[in-house]
Amino acid sequence: MKKSLLVCSFLAVVLLTVRMIIPWPGTGVDLRVTEWDAFGYYIYAPSIIIYNDPTQLEWLTKIDDKYHVTGGHLYQADRAQNGNYIFKYSGGIAIMQLPFFILAHFYALIGDYSADGFSKPYQWAIAFSGLIYSILGLFLLRLVLLRWYNEGVTMITLALIVLATNFIQYTSIKGAMSHSYIFFLYACVLYATMKWHEAPRLKWAAMVGYLIGLAIICRPTEIIMLFIPLLWGMSDKSASTAKWTMVRKYRNHVMALLIFCFLGILPQLIYWKFSYGSFIYPMGSKWSFLLPYFEVLFGGNKGWFIYTPITLLFIVGLYFVKSFPFRKSVIAFSILNIWIVCAWSDPSFGASYSARALVQGYAVMALAMAAVVNVILQQKWRWALYVLAGYFILVNLFQLWQYDQGMIRTDQNTFRQYWHVYLNPNPS
Repeated sequence: MKKSLLVCSFLAVVLLTVRMIIPWPGTGVDLRVTEWDAFGYYIYAPSIIIYNDPTQLEWLTKIDDKYHVTGGHLYQADRAQNGNYIFKYSGGIAIMQLPFFILAHFYALIGDYSADGFSKPYQWAIAFSGLIYSILGLFLLRLVLLRWYNEGVTMITLALIVLATNFIQYTSIKGAMSHSYIFFLYACVLYATMKWHEAPRLKWAAMVGYLIGLAIICRPTEIIMLFIPLLWGMSDKSASTAKWTMVRKYRNHVMALLIFCFLGILPQLIYWKFSYGSFIYPMGSKWSFLLPYFEVLFGGNKGWFIYTPITLLFIVGLYFVKSFPFRKSVIAFSILNIWIVCAWSDPSFGASYSARALVQGYAVMALAMAAVVNVILQQKWRWALYVLAGYFILVNLFQLWQYDQGMIRTDQNTFRQYWHVYLNPNPS
């Protein structure tokens, strides 16, 4: 068996193991993942399938009293002028959770559990849904990386992403958030885009289109996923000419991509028309594109490069992808993605460890990280990579434990606080 496949399998076991031991043994806390923002993504399924009430939410008060899912107030939905509640979060995640929800509902109906959408079967089903999607994404990403990198580079890249970043937190521990699902979609789009450019087939174009549409209704900012197929194979002028010649030759594939992209978005438009009365609903997000908050990257609260410094390789790697066909795709996506995340009106992104809004993009930025790892492994001083990687992995895993134990706060940290708890198992 290939080494990268073994490493990928090992990482899957790590993610599954972490999921099984959180909440930590002895805390007496039952697993509850459908709360706060995750409740906002999940609310579609129980409100429509179980309660047949997605607009007035008359069932919610009783559920919230029992399970405490809203966080104290219903910020996950807004009351529109027509008197209906409109869900603040779009429904792509709920669509991806649907098979797991149905299995949980069936199990609750035949078992000794409340079939209310929030009892134990639903919690475990939704927790494992995000985890399973992220694991499948890792295996797909492995196939994409192996197209241009060897086994060693691939397994080191995958290990660094899982073990040295906040990936575990938002795919295993907080897997009901949107990041694990969208990570999977990015891996799928990379794979389908790669396959279409190697041998154009209508099915690959349709798949790319639908996945992009679904990603947009998971988080609308994921529309930048379009740059992956658009700029793929345009590493230089001659390659760009060949790319557009191929696009003209397969115009029907482009049309299929657009049609299936629309089909991916369509469920959200139908929901807005039903509940709001219009196909478009102003979701109310605020951005500061001209003055982004770079504390997202460098801040003492939860800066990406501060708490998970291995992510610097994502940026350094952008220099080394110049000879690859995905160069423009990865560079354009990475710059736009980081800028959009830094420009959001709440740079803390609520309770989080490191910059959680960037996690789903790791699938794309892995191609850049692999490029710099590939260069380092060809140097005499490659042992330094192993030393630093080992250190960053240990620090990250220790910090994840600290975060879930409350030693690193979910928000409002400072550099002074961070250095006080750094590798300190018993901070005051």
